[in-house]
Amino acid sequence: MPYPDQHISIMAGCNTGDGMNMGLEAGGVTGGENVANGVWSVVSTMKKQDGSTAIYAHLIDMSKPGCIAVDRSGKRFGNEASNVFVEYMHKAGAVPAHLVADAAFVKKYGFGLSLPGGGAIKKLVAAGYLIEAPTLAELAHNIGVDAAGLEATVAKMSSYAKTGIDPDFHKGDSALDRDLGDYRHAPNPCLGPIENGPFYAIRIFPGDGSTTVGLRIDGEARVLDAQGKAIPRLRAAGLDVHSIWRGKAPAHGCNVGPAMTLGYIAARGLAA
Repeated sequence: MPYPDQHISIMAGCNTGDGMNMGLEAGGVTGGENVANGVWSVVSTMKKQDGSTAIYAHLIDMSKPGCIAVDRSGKRFGNEASNVFVEYMHKAGAVPAHLVADAAFVKKYGFGLSLPGGGAIKKLVAAGYLIEAPTLAELAHNIGVDAAGLEATVAKMSSYAKTGIDPDFHKGDSALDRDLGDYRHAPNPCLGPIENGPFYAIRIFPGDGSTTVGLRIDGEARVLDAQGKAIPRLRAAGLDVHSIWRGKAPAHGCNVGPAMTLGYIAARGLAA
């Protein structure tokens, strides 16, 4: 994984690949090389009072109109609605980065652990998860980014919201982007202004929702050995199987379909 020291998985800590390891012990082998070894997910974290860490996967809020991600210079570096935004973080070296939005956005759409309605804003600010400031310049100071850069970026993004066109990173151009935008918002369901304070920021990290490396199988979900022969009575599916996408996710939820299908195929074969 790129940036392993700051990479955060949303998987449970007890998920250590037991199923895949049992398959390897039985003679199975892993698949070939991948484009990426993780199913990428932008994440944020918060230390809870009991000492544990809350981890949030930003799967919905970043596509909504009025949310931007900025690097240390206060500039955007990618399409926030992209399902592979982590790749932008890796390429730009923006690890960690920050999401920025205004109060209207936070209350309407939610912002990370702050759910729509804004009921927990004060508590999340006190916990240090949400960074709050009355002006963009003060917010920039609080999160350690260039104030002039952030102000210029916000002004530019607000102008894009009026035209509905993002010439820099094309946020909202594709149907995949718009799928998680706000269809009630025009002219672009993914582009909105950032206008009135207070303003908020969340520190984000590259993360994953699973690995993509797994056992090599055939079309009947049978686990294959090093010679490519099926191991008798051993089938696999889901995250124990090598990704058919090889780490290049085509859309949201793209690992659910193969898991369901291969699970059905494996069960049918076992029943027979």
